[in-house]
Amino acid sequence: MFKLRDYQINIALEAFSTLQKLKIVYLCMEVRTGKTLTALKTADLYRCKNVLFITKKKAIPSIEHDYNLLKPSYNLTVINNESLHKIDPNGYDLLISDEHHRNGAFPKPNQVTKLIKEKYSHLPMIFLSGTPHPESYS
Repeated sequence: MFKLRDYQINIALEAFSTLQKLKIVYLCMEVRTGKTLTALKTADLYRCKNVLFITKKKAIPSIEHDYNLLKPSYNLTVINNESLHKIDPNGYDLLISDEHHRNGAFPKPNQVTKLIKEKYSHLPMIFLSGTPHPESYS
């Protein structure tokens, strides 16, 4: 059976508590420390039934692998940012946004940020980033 590291469990518990209170949490963890597994565990603690996970296309197989490794009690839909507009926002309990710093454009929000705000703002959200900074020259 797969077991998370102690720090991942502790972060997931803290994230769960924050998610309960604020309906949003931003996991800024160093690269290669298990942000995806930590977020998936947090969603499991939150007792979700259907989770939407948006990421880069290249990361989809890795996220699906982590989901299968963890075997949480919810269904997971993983989609790349560019296809987000194709998904019906209804029926999800939680949104996880990987590499969320990509949505921090300034002074104008990018299309994915606008779409998340427009269609998914009713959902609790977990944002993930190993490099939390806006991707713009401003």
